[in-house]
Amino acid sequence: MDYLAVNYYRTLCASHLPADGDHPAGSRAFRGNEMDFDQYGWCRDERNESLAASEYGA
Repeated sequence: MDYLAVNYYRTLCASHLPADGDHPAGSRAFRGNEMDFDQYGWCRDERNESLAASEYGA
């Protein structure tokens, strides 16, 4: 994990997603049905498995 961002609604973790010959910097890499997207050369969203769901959401 390269950084952790926390706010009232959400906690985000991200790590570097290196660009390569098949994936130029700035191109998007969508994962499943998630709203967030990853960008090669910038970052990849990571799930924080240490967080527990609460009555206000997951």
